[in-house]
Amino acid sequence: MQRIEGKALDQKEAPIEGVLLELLPGNRKTYTNTSGNFLFENLNSLSYQIKVRHISYRDTLIDISNTDDPENIKIILKEKDVILQGVEVAGQQIESAPSVSRIEIDPLSAQNLPSAFGDFNRVLASLPGVSSVNELSSNYAVRGGNYDENLIYVDNIPIYRPYLIRAGRQEGLSFINPDLVKSVSFYSGGWPGKYGDKLSSVLNAQYKQPQKFQGSAAIGLLNASMHLEGYDEKNNHSFLIGARYKSSRYLLNTLETEGQYLPRFYDVQAKTTFDLNQENRNNTMLDLLFYYAQNQYEVIPENRETTFGTFNTPLRLFIGFDGKENLAYRNAQMAARLRHNFSKKWQASLILSGYSSKESENVELEGGYRLCTLDRDPSSSTFDECLIVRGIGTLYHSARNRLYAYIVDIEQRNEIKISETDIISAGAGFSWKVFDDYLNEFEFTDSADFVTVTTQVNSQNSIQNGTVFAYIQHEKHFSEGLDINYGLRWLYFDQNGQNLFSPRFIMNWHPRNQRAITWRLASGLYHQPPFYRELRGFDGQLNLDLKAQSSWHTIVGIDHRFEWWGRPFALSAEAYYKKMWNVVPYDIDNIRIRYYATNR
Repeated sequence: MQRIEGKALDQKEAPIEGVLLELLPGNRKTYTNTSGNFLFENLNSLSYQIKVRHISYRDTLIDISNTDDPENIKIILKEKDVILQGVEVAGQQIESAPSVSRIEIDPLSAQNLPSAFGDFNRVLASLPGVSSVNELSSNYAVRGGNYDENLIYVDNIPIYRPYLIRAGRQEGLSFINPDLVKSVSFYSGGWPGKYGDKLSSVLNAQYKQPQKFQGSAAIGLLNASMHLEGYDEKNNHSFLIGARYKSSRYLLNTLETEGQYLPRFYDVQAKTTFDLNQENRNNTMLDLLFYYAQNQYEVIPENRETTFGTFNTPLRLFIGFDGKENLAYRNAQMAARLRHNFSKKWQASLILSGYSSKESENVELEGGYRLCTLDRDPSSSTFDECLIVRGIGTLYHSARNRLYAYIVDIEQRNEIKISETDIISAGAGFSWKVFDDYLNEFEFTDSADFVTVTTQVNSQNSIQNGTVFAYIQHEKHFSEGLDINYGLRWLYFDQNGQNLFSPRFIMNWHPRNQRAITWRLASGLYHQPPFYRELRGFDGQLNLDLKAQSSWHTIVGIDHRFEWWGRPFALSAEAYYKKMWNVVPYDIDNIRIRYYATNR
C-alpha cells in the first residue's frame, strides 16, 4: 500500500494549520495539523492530484506523479489578494430642531416642486418670509429686503449673478444646480459670524462628493439638463459635471406683447476633488470649481393689445412696434479650495475665487399707441371695436449699455475643536472688485404734440474697490440642552474708509423635561457695503462716499415636534425685528432695481 505525506508552508516557510487537501479522483480529504503536516495512507497507487485550499491563500493543484518523493512533499502557498466590496452603512438621523432662522432644504424638492423650469430658487419662494414677484425669475426677497441683499455660497465660495437684467423673462437659471447639490442651508436672518456682509439672508449649498460613477438626464419643452459624476478609488479623486439649457420661447409667446421671442440660456458647472496626500488619505484635499453661463435674450415685438377699465367705460390700448431688443449676459467663475487637517482638532482651508461678467443691452425700439373706448352694445355692428379714440402717440427707446465686472476673493478659514462640544472658528479674507460701466440710454414719449423725455443718460464709469474682513466665533454645546454661538465680524471698506463691526449671538435651548420643544434666539448687527448698483444714481453718476447699509436683527422662535394620528408634526412660531439705518432708497420695476445713490 502507498502513502502520501508532506507539509503546507507559507512563502516564509512557516507552517499553515487548517489547510484542506482533497485527493482527485475520489473524495478523500484531510487537514493540516498545527505543524502544517498532512498524511494520506493505504493508497493503491500514486496516480493522484491534490487540490489544496485555504481561506487566506490561493488554491493550488499538486500532481503527485510529478513529485520526486511522495512521502516528503513541500507545498508552498501564496497569500490571496482579496479586494473587499464596499460596505454602505445607511441610517436615519433623528430629526432635531433647526437653528434660529436656519432651514435645511432637500435638493430633490426642486425637482418635485411645480415650476416652469425646475429652478432651485423656486423652493426658496415657498419658505416663510421669502417672496418672489415673478415666476420667470430666480430672484427672491427675504423679510422686506430686496434681491441684492442675499448671500449665496457653494462650498463656502461666494457666488455672484448678473446686474443689468430688467425683467424675469430676460433671466436665466439660478447658479444652484439641483443635480449637483448634496445639502443646502438657508438663513432668513440671524446667521453666524463666518458668513459675510449682506442684510437679508444666506444660502450655503454643499456640492456632492461622488462615491461611484453615475449620471442623469432630463429633457422637456422648456428646458433640458444632464449630469455625470464619478470616483477613482485608487487615487481618491472625484469629479462632478452638470449642464443645463433653458428656452422660454413657448411660454413667452403667450404674453400680451406678440412678436418673435428668441431667449436662450445654458450653463456648465464642474467640480473636481483631488487627494494631495495619498499616504494619509483625506488629509489634504483640493477642490476645483468651474462655472460658465451665457444668457441671450432677443425679441422683435410686433404689437400689444390690452383691454381694461370698467364695464360701463371699457378701454383698449393698442401698441404697434418696430425694432428689437438684444440682451446678452456672460458670466464665468473659477475657484480653488485647499483643505488640510493639521491635526484631528485643527482643520484649515484656503479659498481663491475669480469671477468675470460681460453684459450688454442693445435696444432700438419704436412704438405707436392708440387708446380708445370700446363699443359694448352686443346688437351693434361695431361690437367690441373702437368707438371713440381718446389719444394717440409714439414712444421711443434706445440703449447701448455695457458692464464689465471682475472680482477676486481670497479667504482663509480655520476650525479648532477644543472638544466635541466646544468649537472655535476664525478666518480672514480680501475681496477686490473692478467695474467698467458704459451707459448710453435715451427714451421719450410723444403725445398730443408734446414730447416728454423720460430717460436720458450718457455716462462712463470705471471703479475699483477692496474689502478686508475677519471673523471669530465660538460654538458651545452644553449637556443641559443649551447650544450657543457667539462671535464678532470686522470689515474694512477702502472706498469710504469705513470700519464696521458685527457682533452676533445665537442660542438654542431644549428643556430637559420638554425635549420636543426648542426655544431659539438670535441677535446681531449686519452691514452691507455698496457693491456697484447702489453707487450709481438715476443719472449714471457715482456717489463714492456712500456708506454701508446697516441693520440690527433680533429673532425669537419656538418649535414643537409631536405626533398626531400616528404621523410626525412640527409647529413653529417666530417673531422677527429688524431696524435699519444708512438705507439706500431704490425703485423697483419687475426685477430691475434702480438706486438713488444716497443714504437715508
